[in-house]
Amino acid sequence: MKLSSDQLHTAVKDALGSSAAQLDETVVDYLCSILAEGTIGDEEEAISVLGPFLEGELGETESNRFCKTVFALTHDSGKKKAESELSQLAKPISLSTHLEEEETPEWAKVVEDKLLAVDERRLQSGETKRLQRKAAKAEREERKKNSVNSSLAALKAMQMQQGMVVIHSDSSNRNRDIKVENFTMTFGKDVLLTNASVTFAHGRRYGLVGRNGTGKSTLLRHIAARETGGIPALLSILFVEQEVVGDDTPAIESVLESDQERSKLLAEEKRIMAIKEQDSSHAAKLAKIFARLEEIDAHSAESRAGSILAGLGFTPSMQQQPTKDFSGGWRMRIALARALFCKPDVLILDEPTNHLDLFATLWLENYLLTWPGTLLVVSHQRDFLNTVCTEIIHLSNKNLEVYRGNYDQFEDARYERMRQLSAQASANAIKRKHVQTFIDRFRYNAKRAALVQSRIKALEKMAVIEEIVDDPTLVIQFPDPNPLSPPILQFCDVSFGYTPERVLFSDLNIGIDLESRVALVGANGVGKSTLLK
Repeated sequence: MKLSSDQLHTAVKDALGSSAAQLDETVVDYLCSILAEGTIGDEEEAISVLGPFLEGELGETESNRFCKTVFALTHDSGKKKAESELSQLAKPISLSTHLEEEETPEWAKVVEDKLLAVDERRLQSGETKRLQRKAAKAEREERKKNSVNSSLAALKAMQMQQGMVVIHSDSSNRNRDIKVENFTMTFGKDVLLTNASVTFAHGRRYGLVGRNGTGKSTLLRHIAARETGGIPALLSILFVEQEVVGDDTPAIESVLESDQERSKLLAEEKRIMAIKEQDSSHAAKLAKIFARLEEIDAHSAESRAGSILAGLGFTPSMQQQPTKDFSGGWRMRIALARALFCKPDVLILDEPTNHLDLFATLWLENYLLTWPGTLLVVSHQRDFLNTVCTEIIHLSNKNLEVYRGNYDQFEDARYERMRQLSAQASANAIKRKHVQTFIDRFRYNAKRAALVQSRIKALEKMAVIEEIVDDPTLVIQFPDPNPLSPPILQFCDVSFGYTPERVLFSDLNIGIDLESRVALVGANGVGKSTLLK
């Protein structure tokens, strides 16, 4: 049963509780009018329809609670009322008999032979309203679907479009620069970039830096999914974000399989060689296959893949192990090796050193120094950015700023720019204050009216120089602890191994006190983490 206007207003007030005083009465009336239409079908739809009017005053949590409560109140009352009016008939009845005895309802009229006909005009009007409510509900559902976060859509498109495969291109003169112009990027309700423009020149190595949460990884996904615009159609882009799937494929074969053309040529060669009775056509096909394998340098593929895996810490025996035997960190290294083996036009790396030890990180730095394509990397390792990058892109204040040089040079250039803009802003503020003082002093002096007008025009044309807002810093202070007498930690002739045949370390002697600053380094598998545990 549909609630009356007063009952609906009371239900909304009860649902709001003490929060009702925070809302304007006009907003409450509007909410009641939406609920009166009866087109809201579930709690989720109530939150999407009513929430935007309440989140600003009540907050998201309180707004969601109200939407669920008022939906339950308005629907449960109708349901209970409807159930109370239902009763089981003891015997069949004739509607025509009852219509003759009682007053004819408004929606019907008596015609000849006491037959009732529906008023077509009223029926048409009701049907039109029903269709309008249905269309409005469908439109809201479509808006909900279209409001899916753009970054998630970009990630899905990237995963659908991007394959980690080698692309052998015969064209060296094609355009391989990326020019992003007036790009706006959002994540949910947050705007991360506003009309940002940047150019990625082929052959340059870019480091993307900025505070956590400003949108660095989101921007990488948009570029990989070609959502930014300005990306040539034939440009190959590879974003290393996910580890390889663990299966029975050996690690080195997983890397080699990324060169699909080589795999197809070798398979075709094997098929033709298996034919017992070959003719001249088979010989011609084999000649073409051998020529193409020579062009793509297929004979050195296995050695190149092995060299990359070795640089990332894989021993010869590990390269022959199936990928399912490796942990997530090692499978991430295999994914990185596949990307380096593919050599795309644009390689995008997000925190590539997270799963690498010191030696693998140093090898990767040296390898990327000779990278032939465009490199875009996000990393929190200062030394890595200093060694690899030729440009630094700073994501700050919803904009992208490009600085030439490595990370140290970026910091020096940004500090100098901040100092100059700060000085210019101070001088500009002093000048504006001086002009404003002159205007206020002689505004009503007839003799100086012309001068005042010229000063007012000059003040309007004077540009306002805004200072660069530095990233906020958080300082955490800990009280000084009381000193402890040495040694804090002492090992005397310590040995450990998981099995008698595999001893990780033996006869270890070490002492650590409060003044010690120790860095534990070594190759993977020698027992660093085991020693710490």
